[in-house]
Amino acid sequence: MTLQEFQSAAKTTAKGYQKITAFCSVVVRYSARDDTKDIHWCWVDTCCIDKTSSAELSEAVNSMDKWYANAEYCVAHLADVVRTSAEHSALNTPTGKPSEWFSRGWTLQELVFSTKLFFCDASWALIPGVDKRTDTGSALISAVTHIPVDCLKDSQNVHLHCVASKMSWAAARHITRKEDEAYCLLGLFKINMPLLYGEGKRAFFRLPKEIIDQYEDETIFAWQDMDPMLVPPDRLNRRPVAMPILAPHPGWFVYKTRRSTKPVLLDARPPYRLTNRGLEIEACAMALYPYSVADMASWTPAVRLLEDELLVIQLNCCASFEGPRNGIMQDPSVWQPWTIALRRLFSPDQAAIYVRVLCWATGSTLSSHLKTIVQNDPKVRVRSEPRDKYHIVATTEQMDLLARQPGAYDADAYSGHVQTLDEMCNSFASLASGQ
Repeated sequence: MTLQEFQSAAKTTAKGYQKITAFCSVVVRYSARDDTKDIHWCWVDTCCIDKTSSAELSEAVNSMDKWYANAEYCVAHLADVVRTSAEHSALNTPTGKPSEWFSRGWTLQELVFSTKLFFCDASWALIPGVDKRTDTGSALISAVTHIPVDCLKDSQNVHLHCVASKMSWAAARHITRKEDEAYCLLGLFKINMPLLYGEGKRAFFRLPKEIIDQYEDETIFAWQDMDPMLVPPDRLNRRPVAMPILAPHPGWFVYKTRRSTKPVLLDARPPYRLTNRGLEIEACAMALYPYSVADMASWTPAVRLLEDELLVIQLNCCASFEGPRNGIMQDPSVWQPWTIALRRLFSPDQAAIYVRVLCWATGSTLSSHLKTIVQNDPKVRVRSEPRDKYHIVATTEQMDLLARQPGAYDADAYSGHVQTLDEMCNSFASLASGQ
């Protein structure tokens, strides 16, 4: 039901029109019970935004989190929840699954930023016991959405959580238009940016660019494998090893990073930035390489990647945390630093541009972790690199363009079954020994 359709009153029998009138009836019914408030206006996103005006649409999307926060209360209609008895799970459909409302991208901001949020079932009857301001209600909603209870109770706490955590809240949510993967998250990061429908997946690149410009939070680089539920079945046993440093979709934050990643100062380095060569970051690195590289000329393109070694950089964030955060932490037993591994995209005589091949939590300091690997396998060597600036490919689009340039390694060769650094080291050792 668009604004124009609502104004013409030509579709009063349409499902969308009936939903709006039912919503207004709920507001009137509840207002009659609340002596302290006299509600005069209702707002519905479908008919209260003139989507034919790009300026109005952009203003609405960039202001939606504030509108929800300033509303006296919001009403969520769970159209697929039919409550047959008092024992029926309040937020589940008859099939036992949570309502589809909790899997939509655009409902995330309403859920987080609304001060009062009432849930109605399919018949528009108020669902009791689901008040996100209470311990019971917030725990119930958190179990379904994986949003921390403190954020549900008070939206001011949202901005105390890191980028990776907030991305994970949207990991399993779906949208209709590709651009909305980024637009529906603007309020979570207090980001304002113009809407450019038609740009497709590039919208989700503009969002982390804005985040990097405004926040020093390296958890934006701490993402791992995509949730198996989001991967096509024919790709479950074959994932891309070479990836850009920025996740191409919020779904990549769902695995092992949800609600556990914390920013921690491990290396006081200068600000990083995005350039036409990707992410420019200054850091100390460790080089991991096989002990023997005999007969390198006969190697296949996939094996030839070993020629430029593996660079390992520790991020300023950890995967788990217990204890005080006082600057640079000294006790590695309370945190698991996130670490990224890089390979050169070009041959040594060309630009030093790298691609991200792995990201994992070491469980100790980087040097200690790599020394353990070397001790377990003498065919693998580690070398400390001096602090330097590294350029890491930022987006999949950028990686595709660079991979076509003369001297670049075949991007299709960057694929396999490597899941951990230890497995990659084993493959290095096998190749070095000629097995």
